[in-house]
Parts: sequence; C-alpha cells; structure tokens
Amino acid sequence: MLFRENLFVLLLLQLDLSFPLIKEEIIMKAPKLLINKQSEFAKTGGIHASALIDENGKVITIREDVGRHNALDKVIGHSLKNSIFDTKNQFIACSGRLSFELVQKTLMANIGLLMGVGAPTSLAIDLAKRFDMTLIGFVKSDSFNIYCGENRIL
Repeated sequence: MLFRENLFVLLLLQLDLSFPLIKEEIIMKAPKLLINKQSEFAKTGGIHASALIDENGKVITIREDVGRHNALDKVIGHSLKNSIFDTKNQFIACSGRLSFELVQKTLMANIGLLMGVGAPTSLAIDLAKRFDMTLIGFVKSDSFNIYCGENRIL
C-alpha cells in the first residue's frame, strides 16, 4: 500500500526543469567530498553515504549507514527536520549504485539531480526520465555518465 501512495505522490510531482544547475567540476568532485566526510567508512570500508550538496560543492549534510537507502533516508529526514532544503541549488550524491528506490526518494524530496559513484539500474533510469530528473552515474574525478536530464549540467 505504501508503494501505491508514494507513486501517487510522484504522479503529482512537477520538478523544476531549470534547477539545480550544477557545474561538471562539482559533479566530479562529489565522490571525494563523500569520502572526506565519511568517518565510519574510513574505519570499516563497508559503509554507504548520501549527502546533500550545494551548487558550490559545499556538503550541507551527510549521513552514513550500511544500507544505501537508509543513508539517503537519514539525509532527507535531517534536511526536512532542519528546513535546509534549497531545491534550486542542491543535489543528492550517493556512494553506491543508484536504484529505483533512491530515485523515488530523491524525487519525493523534490530534488532534481541525483548522482552516484556506481551504476543506475534500468528501472532507476526509466523513473528519472519519466519525471525529468537528472541522473548521473559512474562519477569519477575526470568523468561521469549522464543518463537523463543533461539540461541541469553546466
């Protein structure tokens, strides 16, 4: 039932197609920003992270968890609780592969750009395309793949 309710909310959602506008160099810097801010990953090597990052490359908030989905839930929950979302100037960065659920959660937070260091699933790409979200995978220090929504990349 929760899935249907979430899908209904998504169907009502209209992302701003103009924002956020993020420079290529900020996208390529994001994995390093994640690693530098991950205290538990340095100890274990097995913790995922998600972060809310602004258009200047400043990490607004970062959260870690053994689960990719939990890390993103923590970022979104903290950001909502503290009213720190600025959807015109922020994006979400994730340390792992990008699943349908991560795209769905990012969309429900009204964030128009999601990037990850791993691959997106085909279902994640389909959902991102349906809602005109920018989805970026395989982010490295010198390259990345844009799967949809290239209009938000400067």
